[in-house]
Amino acid sequence: MKPPTKKHLNPARPIVGGLVNVDGVEVELDHDPLDDREQCIERLGIDALEDLLHEGMSVAEVARQLKIPSRTLWDWIDRDPVRAERVRATLQRSAHAYAQMAADVLRSAPNEPAAIAKARELAQHYRWMARVLHPRVFGDRTTHEHEHKLSVVDALRRLDREAEQR
Repeated sequence: MKPPTKKHLNPARPIVGGLVNVDGVEVELDHDPLDDREQCIERLGIDALEDLLHEGMSVAEVARQLKIPSRTLWDWIDRDPVRAERVRATLQRSAHAYAQMAADVLRSAPNEPAAIAKARELAQHYRWMARVLHPRVFGDRTTHEHEHKLSVVDALRRLDREAEQR
């Protein structure tokens, strides 16, 4: 193992050993997390990551619990196109969890003005997250795509046929 440097002496980050609990999934850190961040991610695995994201946890929160930079986690996700697509789809599906969290926080707010104001702010944030993650379902803007392939020549021919039939 390398001797500790100032970077290693961050009290929020263990030097070696211990379990990191990521919402019930325990990842054994029998190594220096600064040296082998990706092995820590590999031990968590894509399936567990998808479960955490689906429940409304962000990639940054997962990285924080693994005690790694979120950029490292994003790099690991983006390195494999299949994995990146799985995470993108999971994040899109997690929008439903955020919408549910918005409803839950409003329902469970105590009947006090400060608590209601806080619940409204949280609900607004959760709805915004749902909109960002899945704009087609939760977005404000509706778009109508219409493709009608009719050339000018076809339109003139149709008009000529209609005129002949009269």
